[in-house]
Amino acid sequence: MDSICPGHPEAHDTDGVEVTTGPLGQGFANAVGLAIAQHHASAEFNKPGFELINNYTYTFLGDGCMQEGVASEAASLAGHLQLGNLVAIYDDNHISIDGDTNCSFTEDVVARFKSYGWHTEVVEGGDDDLEAIEAAIKKCQAVKDKPSMIKLRTTIGFGSKLEGTHGVHGAPLKADDIKQLKTKFGFDPEQSFVVPQAVYDLYNKKGAEGSALEKEWEQLLEKYSQSNKSEVGPERLYSIFQDRNADFNDFTGC
Repeated sequence: MDSICPGHPEAHDTDGVEVTTGPLGQGFANAVGLAIAQHHASAEFNKPGFELINNYTYTFLGDGCMQEGVASEAASLAGHLQLGNLVAIYDDNHISIDGDTNCSFTEDVVARFKSYGWHTEVVEGGDDDLEAIEAAIKKCQAVKDKPSMIKLRTTIGFGSKLEGTHGVHGAPLKADDIKQLKTKFGFDPEQSFVVPQAVYDLYNKKGAEGSALEKEWEQLLEKYSQSNKSEVGPERLYSIFQDRNADFNDFTGC
């Protein structure tokens, strides 16, 4: 209770959280809804020379999500609506809380999503092949008329003594396992809850780049507003984006 990082965060209770989580598959359906809202907003407000809204919606999901009916229904709708702004990354580690997924889930997920009208990519080295992951995402971004799903083959608990087993599904590692894992990946095994300076440096750099892009976008928005003052829609959009505390539902409602 009262944690800023609970297992299931609540919308409007934790800063930055826009949807409350719940059963498996709901998060995927939420992502489809966000992509629909963004797709509609871009169609409504973008104009020649003013591409205000061109972002992508990304979502991670696992084997449990893939087994839920709500995810199947949402995936079908996303394919029907040709949501080219949606990229789903499927963490395919073949493990559930009850063990290997062979006990309950053996379908060809890629074939199913293709039948829904999705573009699909498969990355076999999901544990450490960062180049392949980035290449797959870029391929998905280039597909504008279909949502995309990346099947990412991973090993649960990668590097631990229990890797590849359900023993690391939501359970903390033992002290000796943590020590060998940190040593294996080049961290000081005697330190806990430490963020290396290199990480701070990278995030500060990315933050500065993001701030510059935000200012550039706000300038575009200002020009857009001046050019389209006769229309109610753009003025409404401008006021919403300017109000940092605008309710998310207010945005989707426009």
